[in-house]
Amino acid sequence: MVVLCIAPDFRLNYLTVDFYSIPIQGYVNQISVEVGNRINQMSAHLNLVIEIGAFEEPPCRFTFSDAWYLGIPAIRYGQRRTHETLLSVSAGATFFSAVTATMLQISYSVERSYIINIVNTFWYISLVLSIGSALNSLLSMGWRQSV
Repeated sequence: MVVLCIAPDFRLNYLTVDFYSIPIQGYVNQISVEVGNRINQMSAHLNLVIEIGAFEEPPCRFTFSDAWYLGIPAIRYGQRRTHETLLSVSAGATFFSAVTATMLQISYSVERSYIINIVNTFWYISLVLSIGSALNSLLSMGWRQSV
């Protein structure tokens, strides 16, 4: 059988490999046993995660590494909590954008001076950052829901 391989200097080489030779068969057998053991471990762990967990909310704070012991309801709780956090960040950023826009309207109508120009510049920066924060949280919520 002919196998395409890439040499260290990135040249393509064609090698002829006899898959029926004893060393190659031993290597393939060893790899298949290791892969089979890993698949068995993963299926046992996934069954454990699915079977454990009979409550809606965990009794205490947890991280996603603790979801292993708490099961699917804990994972759902973590996802719901993340969604609520992003939603509250979005609402807060929208509120600050509204306050900033209102204060910018008020300070823009005041007589011009050097200090007022600096204050208006900071209001513009605040408006840009709060709108960016709101857009970032909405983008994060959309990404979390799609994944």
